[in-house]
Amino acid sequence: MKTIPLTSYNIYEFECDDELTNKILDDIKQQQIVWETASPNDDVYNYSGYLGSADSLVPYYHHELFNWFDDCLKTISKNQFDNIKLTICDSWLTKSNLGQYANMHNHTASIYSGLFYLSTHNTAETIFEYKDVTIKNLLGSVGSHIKLNKVDTFVSKPEKNKLIIFPSDILHGVRINKDVRQTRHTLAFNTFYDGIISSMKTGILDIKVNSVKDRYEAYINKKNNETM
Repeated sequence: MKTIPLTSYNIYEFECDDELTNKILDDIKQQQIVWETASPNDDVYNYSGYLGSADSLVPYYHHELFNWFDDCLKTISKNQFDNIKLTICDSWLTKSNLGQYANMHNHTASIYSGLFYLSTHNTAETIFEYKDVTIKNLLGSVGSHIKLNKVDTFVSKPEKNKLIIFPSDILHGVRINKDVRQTRHTLAFNTFYDGIISSMKTGILDIKVNSVKDRYEAYINKKNNETM
């Protein structure tokens, strides 16, 4: 028997201008970031950072950077989805101190996800694993005995200015940060289809995404009104 593994999954890499990355680092320092920690029993054992308060978390947003993100997503959409728009629907900051990591997980209710490195490290790499679970999922409990072969593994080294965009259902995680001197900082986001996906008579589909930009601007407007 000959097994031929097939996958149409692609991971895309872009590089941001260093000046823009430095702007983001300065902006983050000036923002009121709320950091949440996860316990080792959860899927993620590091810090996630949002704006706002602990009661009302707001996704991180920066106009210039997210315009660049959108340009990157347009390139992917043109290549993969015949120019169907991908809109960023959630974003958050992450940081891993010495000994922290993120277990393998994926992002549901998202099409592509992004990871933007704000710092460079020799450890705390991001690891991606693709496993074809189609047959196992179809068989349900009957297929619980099936052994899954790892189709592909990709390791991304944390390098400042690098943006990785990947299919959201790919398993990914962060290896342990072994750097005593530095904290690993990243910005992550999720996307979803936005606008007319299908205009066929038998399947009209028009989606309106509540984007990160919309949510951030609503937060700023509310804040401004409260101080007036």
